[in-house]
Amino acid sequence: MSQNLPKLLKKEQTSAPQTVHFSEELESTIPETVDELKTENRKLKEEIAKLKRQNSQMEIDFEEKLEKSQENINQMKEEIDFLANINQQFGAENDQLIKNLDRFRKYRIPESISVRSSLYMFPKLILDF
Repeated sequence: MSQNLPKLLKKEQTSAPQTVHFSEELESTIPETVDELKTENRKLKEEIAKLKRQNSQMEIDFEEKLEKSQENINQMKEEIDFLANINQQFGAENDQLIKNLDRFRKYRIPESISVRSSLYMFPKLILDF
């Protein structure tokens, strides 16, 4: 082991200057790195500001579209209520007409009367043929 000791010392002696050299190189790049980081930070802040503006505009657009959609929904509800009312009135009239038809179906006009009455009411139509 005593023979290995000089080799270890030699390695330590040779690695120390490399470490110092590496440290000096690292220190020389720190200002460049700091400047690059500051530039990148500024770019990111600008991007964040841009995205915030876009987000604000999108929120405004969304609110406007939501308001317009609500107006459309309210208008459609009014139209549906109006049409439902008309439908109800026609339904009541239809029910009444069906009752009247059922009542008149009970009465049958004899065929001889219906032929005479059509000759009497429309003589030219029948004679023109």
